[in-house]
Amino acid sequence: MDRLAYISTAAPGLSDDDIRRIVEQSRRYNPQQRITGHLQCCGGHFFQVLEGPAAALDDLLGRLRRDPRHEDLRLLFREDVNGREFANWSMGFGPCSKTALSADMNRRFQALRIAGEACPQRVLSLFYALMARSVDVPDGPH
Repeated sequence: MDRLAYISTAAPGLSDDDIRRIVEQSRRYNPQQRITGHLQCCGGHFFQVLEGPAAALDDLLGRLRRDPRHEDLRLLFREDVNGREFANWSMGFGPCSKTALSADMNRRFQALRIAGEACPQRVLSLFYALMARSVDVPDGPH
């Protein structure tokens, strides 16, 4: 099983309803492919961690790269893992709060957005910090 993280920029004019549809589509598609993960939205960007069978993630990455609802997809890391971090979510979703990020979190996020990051632990550390700031939208039963 693989785990990966990416960051991308939301397409201009993407609405909250568009994002809701992305989450709903993911929650229908991902269980069929044995994919789990979590999506964060922050400052006009998507930040997502996905895990599942390598072939299923390859297919999903191809679809994501062609999706016009976002652009400039940057793969931050991909690694082979023994277990799931997001086993309870076909697609967890935590929209960022409306309050500003701390200076440190903003710096870390911008560094990912601009240059990417190869260290999975650093990427996941920031991801978990963003998750802690947001109110998770329940995934529902699997």
